[in-house]
Amino acid sequence: MTLIDSNASFEKRCSDIDESGALLEGLKNQGVRCFSGLAFTIGTPQTAPSDRQYDDLAAKVYGADPTLGQVSSLRRLHFEATTLIVASLNEQVKSDSADPGSLVKKLPAAEKQARLERQQARLSGLKMIGELAPSHQLLDLVNSILESGAIIWVAPSRCSKRDDEIHANIKPNSATVQVENSTLKLAQVPVTTTADVGTELKLCWAYQRRGLAFDNCRLLDWHIHESWVQYLLGAMARDYPAGYSSVRSEQVVKADRELLTILAQEYKESLKPTNDVPALNQAFKALTMDPRVTMYLLPVPSSVLKVSNTPAAGASKATPPTKPQQGAGINKRRKLTRAQKGCPQELKDFDLKFSHGPICWGYNLKAGCPNETTSQNGCSRCKRGYHVCANCHKPGHSVVTCRTLKAKA
Repeated sequence: MTLIDSNASFEKRCSDIDESGALLEGLKNQGVRCFSGLAFTIGTPQTAPSDRQYDDLAAKVYGADPTLGQVSSLRRLHFEATTLIVASLNEQVKSDSADPGSLVKKLPAAEKQARLERQQARLSGLKMIGELAPSHQLLDLVNSILESGAIIWVAPSRCSKRDDEIHANIKPNSATVQVENSTLKLAQVPVTTTADVGTELKLCWAYQRRGLAFDNCRLLDWHIHESWVQYLLGAMARDYPAGYSSVRSEQVVKADRELLTILAQEYKESLKPTNDVPALNQAFKALTMDPRVTMYLLPVPSSVLKVSNTPAAGASKATPPTKPQQGAGINKRRKLTRAQKGCPQELKDFDLKFSHGPICWGYNLKAGCPNETTSQNGCSRCKRGYHVCANCHKPGHSVVTCRTLKAKA
């Protein structure tokens, strides 16, 4: 919803011009509730209304014999409405469809606040603060989906929270030099925030913020999106037979991406809500149990099979290994590297090589790792390596609290 069609922005501007509320109440009685409606009540954006037309409109809004100040307030509001109409059309004509930034339709601040109040009243048992407060950047992205009618996959990394957005705006914005109409122009680079999804809990919060953004823009109801999120988390927490690994966060992200991809391919109707009921409710709910989506949540065989230390029944005792002979060039494969020599005793029995790089030793010890981390490849990483479990190679816990290791013990 743009500024010219926002009822909340129109009401706020009317209250700023006329604090008594007579201007807003009179326009509502005449069926005018937004800037686009007021701009065409008299005249057009290209043709200025006459004084007689302003007086007749003021008489309808305020009643008989309006004062000079009331007519002046109405003139000012009408001029702002026509100016916004021209600016909005000019922006639509000059917008570049190849630029991803131009496709994001930003919501007015007053509209965001009004929607947040309505959503909080609708979801009274949920406090949308802290980790559950979607950023304005996320709300604008979801609103662009509704306005354009083109469904896209909103990745968890794009589901940032409002706190991160506030902290990012404290820093000074960088500027870039752009060439526009053969002239140099200094433009401010917009501040973008990225959500941290390095652990299972943070991934859950990111998906919940996306669900609140969908519900805020009336693209999808909160309870339907939350049922999907709980299904994903349940797949990660489920125990599987021996020889199979648990569902990882990468599989969850792939399943979610596949669901939105199929939805974008198959849903061809309007995304506008009907009687405040989101249009995607039934289509999204049906795809949560689609085999094309749930196949990504199946367990996969373990890549490393650990051999049992106990010999099989009836097997003959193995002959003791012979002592290697001393000499140059003999048994070079048994020499340990410097990294293997420095490995703690508690971690020598584990595979410390992750699929994306080395695993942090300190993270898998009882003392933990004090180093700062960043989000890479869906996991947290410090300068020593990835913060994943040395046993099951899953993020969110270390080998000290690994449930798979405790179950085998």
